[in-house]
Amino acid sequence: MNSWRHKADRFQQLDGPSRRLVLGSAVLLPLFWARVKLLGRCSLGQHHADGAMRLQGDAASLDAAAHMGRLVNSVAHFVLPADNCLTRSLYLQWLLRRRGILGDLLLGVQLENGQLRAHAWVEVAGYPVNDAQDVAERFLPFERSLSAQP
Repeated sequence: MNSWRHKADRFQQLDGPSRRLVLGSAVLLPLFWARVKLLGRCSLGQHHADGAMRLQGDAASLDAAAHMGRLVNSVAHFVLPADNCLTRSLYLQWLLRRRGILGDLLLGVQLENGQLRAHAWVEVAGYPVNDAQDVAERFLPFERSLSAQP
């Protein structure tokens, strides 16, 4: 029960927009997960948002995108089953685009104890915003981003 109290206290410390993002994510992430499981990634319609722009490393925008990534990750670990990196990355990419930021969805692989593992994350201006900064060193990314092509 102490864990719930801690989570409630942390939620109360968030600003209004962050609280809305957390609550919206708690509702929408399971829907994204179900849609990915039922229809696959391509069904999510990866289109460029009107007016969306690719960031050139603006520190404030990168901080905002990383903050969104941390919040989405926190909610995803609470409301989704394990191995949810693709769902949470697709959802974060969708959220960023709605705010006019183009994030690149990347997939990478690694061989660990003879097992091939895959992982998904989002980068904005070349920086991972929902994973550790060394993710591309741990998982060899495919050559091309899976973001929509114009």
